[in-house]
Amino acid sequence: TSRWGSCQPTRGVITFNTGLVHADEQCIEYVVVHEFCHFLHPDHSPAFRAELARLIPDWRERKERLNDTPLPSL
Repeated sequence: TSRWGSCQPTRGVITFNTGLVHADEQCIEYVVVHEFCHFLHPDHSPAFRAELARLIPDWRERKERLNDTPLPSL
């Protein structure tokens, strides 16, 4: 319940918080692309951020909007 998505690159597994369906489409796209970028770069290194920026140039704005969206309670 503390994150929108997670990736386990060595296992080839991505999971998403079901509450993500309440976010706007651009924020959902950001989370999906963010998690898929972890298959190329398993950390949040400069190379990871560069790849994310290549695919979604406004990712920081989308992340900020998403962070303003409360996680749903279970």
